[in-house]
Amino acid sequence: MHLALQLSAALCLAAAGWAADHSHPTSAAEADCCLVATVPVHTLADSLGAYPTAAIDPRSGEAYVAWVSTSAGGETNVLLTRKGAAAPAFDRPVRVNHLPGDAAPNSQAPPQVAVGPEGNVYVLWKNNLPIEGYEWPGGNLRLARSTDGGRSFSPAVSVNDDAAGPPAGHNFHDLAVAPDGSLYCSWIDFRLDRDKPDLRVARSTDQGQSFGPNVVVDTDACPCCRTAIGVAPGGQVYVAWRKVYPGSVRDIALASSADGGRSFTSPVRVHADNWVIEGCPHQGPFLGLDPPGRVWVAWTTGAEGRAGAYWAAAGKDLRFDPPTLLSVGQGSSPFHPSLKTAGPGQVLLACESGGAIYLATRFPDRQQDQYLTRGAFPSLALGGGRLALAWMEGGVVRAYVAPRPGP
Repeated sequence: MHLALQLSAALCLAAAGWAADHSHPTSAAEADCCLVATVPVHTLADSLGAYPTAAIDPRSGEAYVAWVSTSAGGETNVLLTRKGAAAPAFDRPVRVNHLPGDAAPNSQAPPQVAVGPEGNVYVLWKNNLPIEGYEWPGGNLRLARSTDGGRSFSPAVSVNDDAAGPPAGHNFHDLAVAPDGSLYCSWIDFRLDRDKPDLRVARSTDQGQSFGPNVVVDTDACPCCRTAIGVAPGGQVYVAWRKVYPGSVRDIALASSADGGRSFTSPVRVHADNWVIEGCPHQGPFLGLDPPGRVWVAWTTGAEGRAGAYWAAAGKDLRFDPPTLLSVGQGSSPFHPSLKTAGPGQVLLACESGGAIYLATRFPDRQQDQYLTRGAFPSLALGGGRLALAWMEGGVVRAYVAPRPGP
């Protein structure tokens, strides 16, 4: 069986298990799309949980899910739980932030979790800091490291190098780990201009204990759309974001770095959607990298005549192929596409449409779409022969982990 088809089947197995175990309405079309099997679906937070992200240790197959939890008293913290490769369930969640309340929920800025090649677990999130005379709070980007498989975390450090100065906005972040263990963070930075923020990147070469100078990649970033960053096997760094072009056109751009994030190429437009919108759409891109050196980007647009979700790929020359429309569900435009590469030309993308989560699998010669489950804000992870999906259903955080058969 083709690897990407096996992955799709494994996710469908899990979706069938969700339908069987939780008795939500399932249409005939939804039932027909999946094989009948039972894969446990785990409820990680039964109330007041928000915006989970998933990661898998490629060496051990251990799965991790992080999210922001709000207590009945209003205190917000980042929680993380792990599931061992042979464990029947996820462990009891641990608090990642050592300072109580040092977190803030945001749909476009969820806590990001990643695993390093040495097995360290890293979590990146933002907190809230009031700014006098300004409606929206600022905040610093915080990162904590676990050297014991996510069971405990060291005190957090600030990623932005102006944390000791006046409060400013640092938000809409992403996190990637390079093959050499270096960490890269991208975000939208408001320290110079609240209305015209920068896109910045920082690198850590000591396993998250400190970060170097923050590098400005672009000065015309859309202020409330998430960024995406990734590192190729050869060390090339890629960052994608929604850029504001003249005339309030807000399209997706991408830049790369060949010197460890010290400098970046000029922005390349992924596609000229020409989406004119006077305000931020709160829809940032996702990216993935496959072994031959291709970079994949998924995004949404509301441009007249081509509204919807798309994905496209480019080689090292950053010349993107014509985009492919992502069409799932019952006529609703997909949102929040979570993209992962599974091999050369094999891309998996979980997205939300009409209150449900779908999986789109992109083969070299075709695309396959499947219903997964009810929910929103999906986060997909692959690694160690396994796949994981975390998502929200109201204030409930759920996840499943399924085996990924070999090629």
